[in-house]
Amino acid sequence: MPTNYYRWLGDQMTKAIRLLLVLGVLASGVFVFSGSASAADDCAPGTYSADGTTDTGCMPCPAGMFQSAAGATECTPCPAGTYQDQIGQVSCNDAMPGSFVAGEGAALAEFCQPGTFQDLAGQVSCNNAPAGYYVAGFGSIEATACDIDTFSDFEGSAACQPCPTGTSTNGQIAQTECTVVPPPPPALPTSKDDCKKGGWQTFGVFKNQGDCVSYVATGGKNGPANS
Repeated sequence: MPTNYYRWLGDQMTKAIRLLLVLGVLASGVFVFSGSASAADDCAPGTYSADGTTDTGCMPCPAGMFQSAAGATECTPCPAGTYQDQIGQVSCNDAMPGSFVAGEGAALAEFCQPGTFQDLAGQVSCNNAPAGYYVAGFGSIEATACDIDTFSDFEGSAACQPCPTGTSTNGQIAQTECTVVPPPPPALPTSKDDCKKGGWQTFGVFKNQGDCVSYVATGGKNGPANS
C-alpha cells in the first residue's frame, strides 16, 4: 500500500478519537469553556452599582451616605446625629460637641445657635441655656452663668440683662431676677451743732431739737423718739 494511504488513515483515526472524546464529554454534562472572559467582581465597600458588581460600573456613595458592605446596589443615608462630607465612604461621622444633625443623609453638621449649646457628640439638637445662664456665640459646648448684678429670666438667652436701678443680685451669679436693695439707714448727728438751726429735722427721726441734742449728749443711748 502507498505511504500516503497510511498517513491518511492515521489522520482519520485521530479525528475519530477526538470526536468520540467530545461526544463523551457532552454525554456526561460537563462543559469546559476557555478564553479570556472572567466572572465580575463585587463592588468594593463605599461603592455601589445596579447589580452590585463591576459589570455595571461601580460608583462611589455620595456625600451624606455610606456603604460598609461589598456588592451593594445602593448606599445608606447617614443617620440623624451623624454626617459624611466625603464620597465613597464606609461609615459616617458623629456630630462634634457644639454641633448637631437633625435629620438623615446630612453632608455637614450644623453649629449650635447663640442661646444654645451641646456638650455631647452625635446629637440631633442643641440645649437651651437655662434661666440664669447665657450663650453668646455659635458652636458652644456649655452655657455661662450671668455675672453679679445681671440676670436672665428665660431659657435660651444669648445675653444677660443688668439689674434695674435700685436692685441687685446680692453678690450672687446665675440669677433669674434681681431684688430691691434696701435703703441705707439714715445718717444721725454726731455733734450738737448738727441739731441746731432746724438741723434736727433733716434726720427725719427726731421730734424736736432737744430730742436730737439728747441723742448726741448720751452717745446714742437715748435713741430718737420717732425711731
